[in-house]
Amino acid sequence: SPLLAVIFLGLVFIATPWIILQSMRFNLRNTSHRGLRFNFVGKFGEAMKIYIFYTALIIFTLGLILPFLNYRSRSFAINNTCFGLSRFQAQLTARSFYLTYLKLAGWMILVAVASAALLGLAYTVGLGFNLSALTSFLPLLLLIVVIVGPGAYLKASIGKLVYNSTQLENFSFECDWRARDLIWIYGSNFLLIVMSFG
Repeated sequence: SPLLAVIFLGLVFIATPWIILQSMRFNLRNTSHRGLRFNFVGKFGEAMKIYIFYTALIIFTLGLILPFLNYRSRSFAINNTCFGLSRFQAQLTARSFYLTYLKLAGWMILVAVASAALLGLAYTVGLGFNLSALTSFLPLLLLIVVIVGPGAYLKASIGKLVYNSTQLENFSFECDWRARDLIWIYGSNFLLIVMSFG
């Protein structure tokens, strides 16, 4: 019945933080390096706050809390990870995440305006392109521009931000990922998959 379905989905939603927490603990406790094991010491209460309370706010904030949610979830994952008796520390700030998302939004607006301007110019001067052919390729272009590009940018930018801010006692990490390299890898792989029919 619909009521049972709603109750089941509610239970799954409530159990999500516990499942994530146990998954992190299992993966790290079964990972070792040079005889030293990793561990995860995150608390269930903090997981509840991030994966239920903040996640539920996505709807009410129209998605504006997403950068903050990303910041809190990554801080939670890294700052509660241990290697032997040492604990990882990530000096992350919500401001840096919001700036990354704002840059992405700016680039997407710029690309949309530039694309519209180029199409309008081509139509105005009468370049004579086949509109039906362009329309058939439009979903593919939109997929690359709207999903592949932003996804690669976020992965590179957030990855660089997180790794460069993380320390393990006196050891630090360095990440030099570039968004354009990931965009090329994702885009070319996607086109090859489409052209080779998978």
